[in-house]
Amino acid sequence: MVHVLRNLKNQKGQSVTEFAVILPVFILLVTGVLVIGSVIYAKTIVVLASSQGARVGGAIYNDDTLTIEEKNNKVKNTALTIVSNALVGEDREVNITHSGNEIEVEVIYEYHIPVGLISTIFGKGTMEIKHSSSYLIL
Repeated sequence: MVHVLRNLKNQKGQSVTEFAVILPVFILLVTGVLVIGSVIYAKTIVVLASSQGARVGGAIYNDDTLTIEEKNNKVKNTALTIVSNALVGEDREVNITHSGNEIEVEVIYEYHIPVGLISTIFGKGTMEIKHSSSYLIL
């Protein structure tokens, strides 16, 4: 009976040691999943902003009542509004290219990696997320 109780106490110490070894790995894994999810969300917003900016550009570029500068401002404001409402930070850029009957909108966003350990893996604390969309002018 005493031998069984002694083995039970040894097993409790073993499980605490295993927990102490596994816990940092588990925390790093969970943190990595959260950061990757955040990056995917930011990429989705950048794709949406680019697409909607190009859609607006395709709809208004044949409007003769607006100047080219006003048209570009509407397209840029559409894309920037989507990015500003969903993502934090000021590191964003919208580039508009108009050629023939096509408009291309490129949105660039600097994503700041929130966890120091993971940002050292990428070599710097930011990651550039960009996407461009093209639409035909109606």
